[in-house]
Amino acid sequence: MNEAPSTTPEHVIRTPGALQAVLQHADGTMDSVAVALPLPEAIVRVDAGAGSAERWFARERSSDSVLRYVELQPPRVLEAPRRCAQCVQRRSEYWVQKPASGSSDGAVLCPDCYTKAAASA
Repeated sequence: MNEAPSTTPEHVIRTPGALQAVLQHADGTMDSVAVALPLPEAIVRVDAGAGSAERWFARERSSDSVLRYVELQPPRVLEAPRRCAQCVQRRSEYWVQKPASGSSDGAVLCPDCYTKAAASA
């Protein structure tokens, strides 16, 4: 029996060792995103353009086994462009590490640096 190969939408990137998560926007719309293990505490998306704003999505614990990040209100307007805390590159998406013990904030890293940091931990 020949079956057609399944296709992956172009906007969904599958990464080995990653899980699919849902980003739930404040207006109810949802996006799918691949996130690495260990899971980021939050995801930050930067809207490009004049008066750039960043949208923070906090990981929500749920009983339905869906990995969900919910948008926090309101979007933050950036005074200076956001950069990765490790490689200092500008990206449109960042992942927030779990804070180290004794610290209140986690590092905001691009997905590449987050994955490298998780692999070396």
